Amino acid sequence: MRSLRSKATLHTVLISLLALLVLGAAELPRQTAPAVSRKVVLDNDRVDVVETTVEPGGVIPRHRHERDAVIVTLEGEKLEEILPDGSRNVRELKPGSVSWRAKGHEHEERNTGKTRIRVYIIELKP
Repeated sequence: MRSLRSKATLHTVLISLLALLVLGAAELPRQTAPAVSRKVVLDNDRVDVVETTVEPGGVIPRHRHERDAVIVTLEGEKLEEILPDGSRNVRELKPGSVSWRAKGHEHEERNTGKTRIRVYIIELKP
């Protein structure tokens, strides 16, 4: 009798583990391309140039610019900037436009457009 109970218990445990594995696998996130990517284009003693791409809906988490920077838009249409006080600014982007970010500027950014945003961030070294 005891061996039947042990077999039944083992059977129940195995079925439960199998169910957890199957159900758990169904809930695993799909591997997708990153919403934000960065690639160093140039790094010398005067500047760092980083190409940053933000897919639609992508978010660049809150960060602080540690250096003055010039930003050149290569692609994109809308960017929402969220400041530390919660205020929001939506900027219409145009390829070829240039903007300035002063050292110490802190914000979060979201691509609220339907196309990807691609910019060169040119940070000036001291």
